[in-house]
Amino acid sequence: MKLLAAGIDAWVDEWEIKPGEDFVAGINKGLESCDAGLIFFSNDVDGGKWVQEEIHALTIQAVEDGKLVIPVLLDPDVPIPPLLRSRSRLGAEQIDQLIDAIYKRKPPLGPVRVEVTRHRFVIRLRRAADGEIAVTAEADGKPVAGEEMVRLDAGFHYSYAEFLHTRPPGSRQSSVKELAAARERDLRQLGRMVGHAIFPGAVDRALGELLDRVTSAGEPLEVTIETEDAGLIAIPFEAASLSGGRVPALEPGVSVLRRLAGCAAKAPKARPGPLKILVAVGAPDEDKSPNTVLDYERELQSILDAVEEAQRIGNAAVRILEVGSLEEIGKALRQDTYHVLHLSGHGGAGTIELDEDGAPERATATQLADAVLESGRPAPLVFLASCHSGAGDSETAGLAQGLLRRGVPAVVAMQSAVLDRYATQLAKTFYDHLSKSERPLASDALAHARRELEAARRKALERGEGELGEALAEYATPSLFLGADEEALLDRALPLEPLHGLGMTWQGQAATAWSLYISGSGGTGGSACLPAESRPGQAATAGPTALGGGLVPRLTADELVGRRRELRRLVRVLKDDPRTVEEIGRKAGYQLTGIGGAGKSALAGRALARMEEAGWLVAEVSGPCGLSAVSTAVGVALMGHPQLADSGKRLMDAETDDRARIGLLGGALRQVPLLLVLDNFEDNLAVGGGAYLDAANGQLLELLCGAAGRGKLLLTSRYPIPNGEDWLETEALGPLSAAETRKLCMRLPGLRRQSPEDLGMVYRAVGGHPRALEYLNAILNRGQARMPDVKRRLREKAKELKLDLNESGVMLGEAVRRTLEVAARDILLDELLEVVAEDHEVLFQVSVFPMPVPEAGVSSCLGMDGKQALERLGQSSLVTRLADGMVWVHRWTAESLRGRMGEAKLRVCCRRGGEYLNARPFASRPLAEDLAIVRLFLTAGEYDRAVGIGEQILG
Repeated sequence: MKLLAAGIDAWVDEWEIKPGEDFVAGINKGLESCDAGLIFFSNDVDGGKWVQEEIHALTIQAVEDGKLVIPVLLDPDVPIPPLLRSRSRLGAEQIDQLIDAIYKRKPPLGPVRVEVTRHRFVIRLRRAADGEIAVTAEADGKPVAGEEMVRLDAGFHYSYAEFLHTRPPGSRQSSVKELAAARERDLRQLGRMVGHAIFPGAVDRALGELLDRVTSAGEPLEVTIETEDAGLIAIPFEAASLSGGRVPALEPGVSVLRRLAGCAAKAPKARPGPLKILVAVGAPDEDKSPNTVLDYERELQSILDAVEEAQRIGNAAVRILEVGSLEEIGKALRQDTYHVLHLSGHGGAGTIELDEDGAPERATATQLADAVLESGRPAPLVFLASCHSGAGDSETAGLAQGLLRRGVPAVVAMQSAVLDRYATQLAKTFYDHLSKSERPLASDALAHARRELEAARRKALERGEGELGEALAEYATPSLFLGADEEALLDRALPLEPLHGLGMTWQGQAATAWSLYISGSGGTGGSACLPAESRPGQAATAGPTALGGGLVPRLTADELVGRRRELRRLVRVLKDDPRTVEEIGRKAGYQLTGIGGAGKSALAGRALARMEEAGWLVAEVSGPCGLSAVSTAVGVALMGHPQLADSGKRLMDAETDDRARIGLLGGALRQVPLLLVLDNFEDNLAVGGGAYLDAANGQLLELLCGAAGRGKLLLTSRYPIPNGEDWLETEALGPLSAAETRKLCMRLPGLRRQSPEDLGMVYRAVGGHPRALEYLNAILNRGQARMPDVKRRLREKAKELKLDLNESGVMLGEAVRRTLEVAARDILLDELLEVVAEDHEVLFQVSVFPMPVPEAGVSSCLGMDGKQALERLGQSSLVTRLADGMVWVHRWTAESLRGRMGEAKLRVCCRRGGEYLNARPFASRPLAEDLAIVRLFLTAGEYDRAVGIGEQILG
């Protein structure tokens, strides 16, 4: 009915074929006469013969006759026939986009829809003598006034300088409302000054009249300011107001953009979908940059949220670079074609701070433009989420202007300092609009985002809601700079061209815009590496391998979910980075510890790839690691070294005695950049990690650590090795963050199709534990896992627990329950509880907290010193001891412990936890902590106290 209301004659068999008429002839007539076909795909449709025949007929017409055929997905993960996979698809709720698609891709079936007129108002500026500028304007190609001269007086320069150098106000003023009012007064003053400069006399009247007409007609208006002057192009035109006080940039349907004339840039024609975004966040380590650390995870989360719906049905894809450096940006652009390059980092005078694997990399416009343009596949739009990236004056061109001069066609940039929160929300709304438009324009998306955020800010302020960062007006900060005529970024009528190598498949599994993620894998019985033919010097397994070969899969930069900080530190320790050596001393290597499935092998896999890229030899052993297995693995690695091949042969020779082998191993580790990886090292330890199963393996490891010089060791183990801190730097892996968890869920079809509310429940129950999430995904998909190791483990545990993995239609809550059972069995939870029996009270107390808490806080709850108990629990892997003195129990482990501690003990622990958190002043607590207190008191049965906190939250 909505199609009919839009003037589209929808042909439906039930409407067109009367009782008694030839059904087959009617269907044939409908298929032949239609100009467009909509094919609705659903998991609930059985795909009968008639349905398949109609799909076949439309597909043939699409291929041979060019007829418009649009797949409409009622379920995001439903399979699509191969010949239709290249066609852009829509969700069932995207009616407006469907109507646009029919009208813009093909002549309509019914009455011709009147095209909406896009009006254009162009203002041209040039710098004249004596501090004046010359202003001319035209409306829809017709001049509206002769050239007028305007003097930029002291008031203009003062307001502009205040805007450029503004900082978030301090807390001396009495309220958020007063701070917001002060910012608005400044912006209104700036708007009057800018409006006086660019809307003189006749220009003001002409634009006002045009605004009245387009607003009443519901037509779009594009206001373009054009000049050759890099200083004039940076004026904050988005703040400008007309003489009557109207701000065109905030009017419905109005987009404001600026064009720097004289640029060599040419806008490329609209590219095929899906909308592809390459994201690089400049987030150097805190101790290596004078700037504050950006909220990296929240920015990633916002972009993922924005394109989630489009990504589910294959109309959007995001690639996030692990290292946000110029080199990695150029490499990614050479590998694939993107519509948007999104850069986030601290800005300076014509520069942006990127990230060279933790170290700051200050990039100029020339360097950045060269990286983009020399790739051969430049993105048509660069989004700079960076303070002052659009600012400039007559002497210094801003970063955006510099990119335009170098040939980049379009740039979204920030005119002044921008708060993290606003930049994040702007990007989210901007990409949401781009991902849903039929032929998206950056100017429309930015105008939509500007108005939506300002409207939300005003409503929140009226209600007395929001923090300072949400209350300050920033609508004049984001700007669109053009070096050429604007073109749509993509055309969904063109066949889809998915990102290369990111697994966008539709038959048999849901599409995903993400590449493969490998969680920690289990032991393989101590098998050593055999020679690899494809890569000299690299070890490989005798059996099938994943992602590059080897017992530990080599992960590429975008195949590892999260763990950015941990990876950087790990690589620095292995490479004896001077700053790290000064901080912690020279180490023999690194041990990654933590509960099973936390991602230790995944992190090790990425580190392996990094070390191999740097020219290191790698030897791998998984599970029990006796002298024979280690000798064979190192021997294989040395066979790829021209000077050490003989040593490699001797190590692998069964006739070589143990003393000689130990000497050869020590010599290699002292002299050669060799990384010896001992994966799943817990197989060498007793449950809980307190002792070696074979004392000889402990002695061997100590000898290897003592010999390590240019070579290093890398261990992954559920438990820290006995006395390992004497030799090895230790990293206890905690959970993935909320954003990282969301990123992983987008790669898992069983979780990707869940609603945000259900995913919230999953996060509360399972948390950021990679393997548990993989298990949950497989249980929801009748035992089908993406990774063979996960599938094998799941089948083994399901057999022990007598779970039916072939059962269909398992509800999410039941799937979570089964996941907790499997995960508990997977890590030998009950066996570990026996090992730490004396520390149950401490373990149970830590487990009720939904966030990491200080060790001292646990002791406070219990009225005792829990330090030694927490050390033992950390050794067992049941408690994760984070680097900042905080402790944590993974959410799925905590859920499993609830059923083991009993209702009475649970209530006591929750009451103590609620009281501990509630001891902090209410005004200084974040909302998430207040909500945690409410949940703890509710579970404890302290209903009055829970209600009291709730009333405080609601005000």
